[in-house]
Order: sequence, then C-alpha cells, then structure tokens
Amino acid sequence: MATKKRSKKKTGPVVKGWHFLPADRCLKNGDGRLVKDGETVEMHGNDFRTPTVCGPGLHASSRPSQAADYHCGPVLTYVEVWGDIDGDPKKDDKFCGRYRKILWSRSLSAAELKALIKKSGGQSYGDDTVADLVDYLTSGDHKKLDAAIIELAIQHGCPVVMPPPQPVLKELTDKAVYEVMSTRRVMSIQEIHEALKGHDFDPNDDYNGDEIEALSERLNCCERVLSVGYWDQNNKDNGDGYVLAVPQKKKRRR
Repeated sequence: MATKKRSKKKTGPVVKGWHFLPADRCLKNGDGRLVKDGETVEMHGNDFRTPTVCGPGLHASSRPSQAADYHCGPVLTYVEVWGDIDGDPKKDDKFCGRYRKILWSRSLSAAELKALIKKSGGQSYGDDTVADLVDYLTSGDHKKLDAAIIELAIQHGCPVVMPPPQPVLKELTDKAVYEVMSTRRVMSIQEIHEALKGHDFDPNDDYNGDEIEALSERLNCCERVLSVGYWDQNNKDNGDGYVLAVPQKKKRRR
C-alpha cells in the first residue's frame, strides 16, 4: 500500500529564519537534493518521522549569527519553515520543521565574508579560503554580525525587515554596578537582572558556569564583585543576599 503524501500547504505556524547551505546548494547528511530559491523542500524520509531539533527535519535559526554557528557552507539563505515545528524560535538557537522554502539566497564571496568579520570585530588572515572565512564568521560580536548580515542581505534584495534600533544601554562598568547595587540587597539572580536593567548586561548570555562568578570576571575586578552572604548598609545588617563587594584601593604612604 502506497504511503499517502502530505500536503505542502502552510498549516500551523510559519516561521522565518536564516540558514547556510554548502557552495553546491545541496542538502547534507546523505540527502543530496539541490535546493533552489522559491521551491519548497519536504523533510526527507517517510511520513512517520517527526521533525526534531538536532535530528530529522529542515532547520533554521531566528538570527543569522546563530545560523552561522551551524553553517555548512557560504550560501546564506532567508527561509520559511513550517509543519510540526520543533524548538522555540524566540528562545532556542535553532528550530526545525517538515517544510522549508528559500525566500532569498546569496553565495557570500571572500570579500563579503571578510567585510562581515571586520564589522563584527572578528579576526581573519590574509591567505584564508572561503571555507576558512565562513569558520571565522562568528569570531567577533554576534549582535554586530547580525546587523551586518541583515544590512548586506537587504542591499541585495532580501525581503527581511530590519529590526527596530535597540535602545542605547549604559556601559556595565565597576562604577555602574556599584551605583546600582551598593544601596540594595538582592536575593536572586532575577533581582540582579532587574537591578542592572538599562545597562549592557544580557542575562541570556551563556556563562558556562556560576553566573555570579562570570559577572565578576566580566567586570575585570581583581576579586569577586558580588559576594554571597555579605550586606553592608552602615554595618547594620549581615544577612544573606548578593551585594557589591569591590576591593578597596590601598592608600599610598607619603
């Protein structure tokens, strides 16, 4: 009995995102199909498999820098994905579905890749190949890379809408943290985020460890900036909480 074909009609949420293809524009992982602009590609395999992030499915990312982390070549594409979506496009660095359609694509040249790396503060070398440059694409600031890629894409006809300008945030310096936190006690990580709102501090950054320790290192203090169980407000209280603990500078002897 023949397997009933699924309709490619867009049902359920349709999510736009970014994806990189190899130079030959053929799908990887043993698929090998050539992908063209404007064509809808269905997940390879039988109808019983469910799209799964890092598994079967046609993947994409909400931000171009996230897509660059998973690149398989220099062809930048702006796509639509739908059908049994897996992953949260607003929170996760990639998502997938049963169908994917390329709305726009461009094979990035070596010169374009070098320009993107430079604009994002990354590093490349004089004798790099296109493959090398794609590897170095995320070596700089990811937010600057997003802006640079979107700007290039719009210049070459991509239908993506430029995101609204972000508010200018205060620099997260030792002094800024001191001014914010030296007069209050906070009892949780969420309260630290709330206290530092308006400063250039992204609570979604991947700190790879204890967030308090990571924030201390980020501020370049020679000791921990935030200490646990220390609260000094005119020495009246010694209760638990996260508070500022900047090491005092030694006075010079005259």
